[in-house]
Amino acid sequence: AFGHGIDIDPQRIREAKANARTAGVEDKVVFVQDNIFETDFSQASVITMYLLNSVNLKLRPKLLETLNPGTRIVSHSFNMNEWKADDQTSVNHSNIYYWVIPAEVDGTWSWQVDGKKFTMNVDQEFQEVELDLKTGNTSLTVEESHLSGDRISFAAEHPSNGDKYVFSGRINGNEITGVVQIHNGDEASIESWTASNGQ
Repeated sequence: AFGHGIDIDPQRIREAKANARTAGVEDKVVFVQDNIFETDFSQASVITMYLLNSVNLKLRPKLLETLNPGTRIVSHSFNMNEWKADDQTSVNHSNIYYWVIPAEVDGTWSWQVDGKKFTMNVDQEFQEVELDLKTGNTSLTVEESHLSGDRISFAAEHPSNGDKYVFSGRINGNEITGVVQIHNGDEASIESWTASNGQ
């Protein structure tokens, strides 16, 4: 792992360099005096923050717009309001919040599996998704939907014949590719599926 630290206060930079020297990790970290709102950290795979709540909220759009889906974010003490944390814990009486940058899945997706055409409308708020899935004119019952980074999974059941589908896939722009488990009565099979988003 390699760390890149940013702080606008030169005193914090001096302290960080001294702490890195004491810990023997000088060759694995760089500390830069800079403004986080003007710094390009789009290639980071993990972001750790100890900022005020107001600064978190001001930074939130940049995090969501510039970081790759799947990038992990950890914040000490301060959350991001309506962007609910994926996980939260307490360490030494301090709250620690954890998020994963979600892929964008808003829109109408379509694909074919099991000889049937499927369409799915997705309403998204951060990592929370509501799925409206149909095959033909029949709405399926959707449960266990989950979005984490660039991965999505959900289960669906046909209301009349009981056919069950368990979808999982990876989102890449306007395409999802993955596998689906199909349960037709006592028969079960696995197919590949590729969905496209018509926005």
